[in-house]
Amino acid sequence: MTAVFDRLSTALTDRYAIQRELGRGGMATVYLAQDLRHDRPIAVKVLHPEVAATLGTERFKREIRIAAQLQHPQVLPVYDSGSGAGLLWYTMPYVEGETLRQRLRRTGPLSLSEAVRILGYLAGALAYAHRRAVIHRDVKPENVLISQENVFLADFGIARPLDATPNQYQTIVGLVVGTPTYMAPEQAAGDPATDHRADIYALGIMAYELLAGEPPFASLPLGSLLAAHASQEPVPITRRRPEVPSSLASLIARCLYKRPDERWQSAAALSDALRETVLSATSSVAADAAVQVPAAVPTIVIGDQLEQARAAFSRNAWREAYGGLTAADAVTSLEAEDLDRLAEAAWWLSEGTACIRARERAYRQYLQRGERRAAASVALALAEDHFHRLARSVGQGWLRRAERHLKGFDDVPERGWLYRLRLRSHWSWNTIRRRRWSMPIGFWRSLDELGIPISKHWRSRTEAGFW
Repeated sequence: MTAVFDRLSTALTDRYAIQRELGRGGMATVYLAQDLRHDRPIAVKVLHPEVAATLGTERFKREIRIAAQLQHPQVLPVYDSGSGAGLLWYTMPYVEGETLRQRLRRTGPLSLSEAVRILGYLAGALAYAHRRAVIHRDVKPENVLISQENVFLADFGIARPLDATPNQYQTIVGLVVGTPTYMAPEQAAGDPATDHRADIYALGIMAYELLAGEPPFASLPLGSLLAAHASQEPVPITRRRPEVPSSLASLIARCLYKRPDERWQSAAALSDALRETVLSATSSVAADAAVQVPAAVPTIVIGDQLEQARAAFSRNAWREAYGGLTAADAVTSLEAEDLDRLAEAAWWLSEGTACIRARERAYRQYLQRGERRAAASVALALAEDHFHRLARSVGQGWLRRAERHLKGFDDVPERGWLYRLRLRSHWSWNTIRRRRWSMPIGFWRSLDELGIPISKHWRSRTEAGFW
């Protein structure tokens, strides 16, 4: 350990200050370090030299490049990667919290609500990766990080693209990559046709462990473990934990089918099924109690989780806010104000489509509530979004809506926003000169904010607040 630590410290001395070991696995060791350039704590993961010799340098670097392309609130991103002193490494954010493995050791089996919340996050992260044709191949509690506000799926270091040919990624014939306890039968057999459904199997094993306290084939030697994955049915989760709802038990059992074509065919479908499981379970509780379920009950993440997301938004922690609000929105309808927050967080994370969809929903809610000024503000934001996307005609349509909703609101900030967008979109200076006497004060203030010169006459009238 000391030799690798010293070699790594020497190799990265100009970029990172290696401080201490955070954890060690079968393939790599993770160290806490200080990013000297950006003055922030990071985690440095170093592939064990013997594993690097087996997998090959180019293969590892290519897989890291694949992982670095993933941008999702529940996927721990790759900051940097490289090699030096005979070591292969990559860096990622340092998450102040614990791994899911540490949580299980500390608390034992999780509550049903906490387990479903975490599984929902992870299913969403896998759905995102699979849509980009990347399979993880090592989903397990050690690779799930839990902070106070969020859940992250980490370690895409041995991921591979779905369309990779066997000879691209099997430098040694029959090489099996992953953790045996969580391996799907086809992955354990080294089948080159292994696809994203192996991740779904692994998530099912982990779901079983979160509820039962141990995986379905615990304490078996390696040979027997792999044989059990291939041929043995796990004990039903309801026998290990009777209070698990039948719908959730069936969902997990389907993840664990031996044949890939019998499992959930996508992580997105699994995520939807988890959502339906939560809703059906809460509906049945409400029926048994003969009371109406309040709006905050049908979701695992509303309540404290939503408050945490709002707090994250208030301190500009965009990724945490986006993750929490997205999770809440997955199982219940957010209010317009929270949709505004979701859109803003999505904008800062460059999730353009998610931003626009959230704003469109907020706009409709504000209109339904009769809040025209708020609806106009959202319409202006949508106009600006579409102008940035060069969808000028769509942006003009939102501008017209905003102008219609602002009738009767004369000297409000939204008027200045409207005039700025008008100016940027299609008004010529000739049009401005012709209409200068009818322009409200907000227009001239907007020109001043944009840094556009205006005459002393108009500036004095603007500062005085009259015409």
